Amino acid sequence: MSRKKKKLPPFVAIGRLTMKTREWIELSASAKLVYFQLKYHFNGRNNGKIAVSMRTLAKEINLDPTTVNRAIKELIQKEWIEKTEYGGLFNNLNSYKLTGKHDNWIIDETKRYEGTQMGNIEYQNKKKQEELKQLINTT
Repeated sequence: MSRKKKKLPPFVAIGRLTMKTREWIELSASAKLVYFQLKYHFNGRNNGKIAVSMRTLAKEINLDPTTVNRAIKELIQKEWIEKTEYGGLFNNLNSYKLTGKHDNWIIDETKRYEGTQMGNIEYQNKKKQEELKQLINTT
């Protein structure tokens, strides 16, 4: 009789090395919360189409919508996310993309769904890769 594998509950991953980088440390607490919540809405296929309203984000993380708006502006300015579609007056939502520039746990969804190896992490910035190696060597 074979054993059934227990599935892990859904979670949002961020690497320890990412948390040690200067870019992560310099983010405000509200920006970190908003980033985690945007990653929660990322399912591996919808990068660039993560559509969520400011009010929804504010309710999910128990912050004021103006604080969420400020945090999103900070994340865009520091290149953690990009705004891909702009909402409007008629209930259209802004859409966001996780850039993966600072967070190495963003999986390149095009490779993932073209049948290549799942979990293949692609470093988009060689300079960042060298910085992470130096952090490993110092700890």
